[in-house]
Amino acid sequence: KNFCHYTSQLLTLTVIFQWLSLLFHLLNNGSIQDIGQSIPFYRVCGVLFSFISDSCTLLLLYLLAKGWTVVRRKISANGRVKIAIIFTIYFCISIVTLIIYETKSASEKEKEIIYLYDSISGYMLLVLRAYILFWFSQTLITTREKFPERRRFFNILFAGSVLWLFSLPLEVLFAKLILEDYYRSIVITTSNLVVQLMMHAFLMFLWRPQEYS
Repeated sequence: KNFCHYTSQLLTLTVIFQWLSLLFHLLNNGSIQDIGQSIPFYRVCGVLFSFISDSCTLLLLYLLAKGWTVVRRKISANGRVKIAIIFTIYFCISIVTLIIYETKSASEKEKEIIYLYDSISGYMLLVLRAYILFWFSQTLITTREKFPERRRFFNILFAGSVLWLFSLPLEVLFAKLILEDYYRSIVITTSNLVVQLMMHAFLMFLWRPQEYS
């Protein structure tokens, strides 16, 4: 009776937060064009909403890997505690990364030519993301073996999710080793927005009304 179940609601939230992130990025770019400088409030909101969308997407992927609303009605209490701890830590490190970047003065940013993930907390965020990838893969494979009748769904979910989870570390590694300092920030921001769009489109594809539902 409640067709719009919790996982689809969570997907809707991720898309809304990503849209808000894009909106504030556009407002920030508009202020640069109009007055020649960015407005910190717009920039911070753009990155913050992007982090929220990213965290919600990660949470959604893991809940699906556990088979929640796909092959099981609820997750065990122990599993819920682990999920809460891991994703709370991930979001907190994301906020710390943003704070470290924003507390640097404009002259420091210009002199050091830093970008968002160019800090200890930024690298910790990438390491934690790699751990979540391992945890996600192990969970999904276990669920797939227990419920072979949903193997096709989990195979498609696994392929798209692994590519998305790998994308951010690969973007940062590519920017750090290959790109010139001045281009790193814009390349990572742009590629991250494109990949996030593709991931949301992929997840909405999984929700199309057919045998997966």
